[in-house]
Amino acid sequence: MIILKKSGDDSIIKYKTRAKDLREEFSMMGNQVDENTLVRQTLSGRPAEYDMIKTVLEKVEGTRNLAHVSAKLLTVEQRGIQGRSS
Repeated sequence: MIILKKSGDDSIIKYKTRAKDLREEFSMMGNQVDENTLVRQTLSGRPAEYDMIKTVLEKVEGTRNLAHVSAKLLTVEQRGIQGRSS
């Protein structure tokens, strides 16, 4: 699977949508991408300011859920936006 990279000012929501769209495209070509792989690829493409939460989320045992991971990443994104505006 292609590693997703954050481009420009991609929000987590846009990024998640792009990941799901890629997953669907792969599925239409007969290549299924499981949730864990999608989560790993999504985490791999985040920039350095997400390193701490990436490490935590990568250590989670069992199946990871893209919605849960996206919510955690969104929290980090919001903190970054608030930090830049104050």
